[in-house]
Amino acid sequence: MFIDIEELAGRNEPVDFDRMTHYHLTKDVIEDQARFFMEVMQNITYLNMEIQHLKGTSSVTGFHYVPNIKRPLMAEKADV
Repeated sequence: MFIDIEELAGRNEPVDFDRMTHYHLTKDVIEDQARFFMEVMQNITYLNMEIQHLKGTSSVTGFHYVPNIKRPLMAEKADV
């Protein structure tokens, strides 16, 4: 289980963890989110290489772009 700390970002009050939303993680969710972030990182690397090539600072172009990255599975709210 985990809590989403982004819930805290807009608050200016003491944190009451018992009143926060709890989420249940599964191995499938974690693996799919890892896949998503690896594909996003690959595309950022690709774009960085393409920019360097277009600016003339590198003779190498981007080598692999992942089109249409599928959004990852999300954790479900837990019954606490």
